[in-house]
Amino acid sequence: MTNRQQPGALALVGSGEYTPPMNETDRFLLGLLGGPDAARVAVIPTASALEPGAPDRWNRMGVEHFSALGASVTPLLILSRDDAADPQIVAALRDTNLFYFSGGDPQYLIETMRDTPAWVAIRAAHAAGAVIAGCSAGAMMLGGYTLSIRALRNGQPPQWPPALGLAPRLAIMPHFDRAAQFVGEELFRAVLASAPADAILVGVDEDTALVLVPSENGAAPRWRVIGRQTVSIFEDSRRTLYRAGDWVDLFVKYREIRIKILPQFVTYRSIICVDLTPAWSYGGDRIPVVPRAVRNLIDWAMAAGRPRGVEVLVGPSPAATRHPFA
Repeated sequence: MTNRQQPGALALVGSGEYTPPMNETDRFLLGLLGGPDAARVAVIPTASALEPGAPDRWNRMGVEHFSALGASVTPLLILSRDDAADPQIVAALRDTNLFYFSGGDPQYLIETMRDTPAWVAIRAAHAAGAVIAGCSAGAMMLGGYTLSIRALRNGQPPQWPPALGLAPRLAIMPHFDRAAQFVGEELFRAVLASAPADAILVGVDEDTALVLVPSENGAAPRWRVIGRQTVSIFEDSRRTLYRAGDWVDLFVKYREIRIKILPQFVTYRSIICVDLTPAWSYGGDRIPVVPRAVRNLIDWAMAAGRPRGVEVLVGPSPAATRHPFA
């Protein structure tokens, strides 16, 4: 079997970074790296850069928290795009295998990190197995869309500008159990109704995390809820509630799925998984993992027509993307 490094875990944290309620989550993340002795943690307070004194406070808390858990911790003050291009900071990021982004302003965080050497280094490390955790604004940054807090504060309708897209179809709402209190019930309902049509809205309660856990056997990773409260998933106006210990299967919503029966057997050397994970590729003799609905259709077509091969066309829009399966 071909050996290929999987991307590392993603942790979407509703609130509570560097506090005792998150010990369970953070021990779990450290365990994915082989334990505290194997971890090299960087705490990054970029989202709070515009709040005087906040970055130093978050970094101090982060160092104390992860040190108490037995890990090596480096506080990095990435407060501007210039900082995100600093060679010393980028070198430190390349020697890190757990990146933790604390809370603040999600749009400032996205604007500061996007397309910088720092973010390139973090993405490369994640692709090689490093863990990325984001709390509050840090979690919002990791989705495909982020709710514009600035627009809400200015009395504008809800807006969903692009985020950094490590979980490309997700729109993440932290502090979800208290969100209606923050903005009012009427605006809260308007925010839920305004989410992009192709997005899956994820509400993460305080002191709770939704963690994308890599598989040990080469299959697609799965999401797991950790913490004292719940995670809400909104799809097609339906809300599904998940509690600590629950596993959550999240897949891209496709508006069309077509099956073509091939006249002869065809093999494919590389297969892209149809999943919410960023570019999970499998080649050689790796087994592709696809959403149940697609797999069921493939099984049905194979059973009905007994062809020697099946080609599946799937896509989020009328212009389908080809995903072949041998």
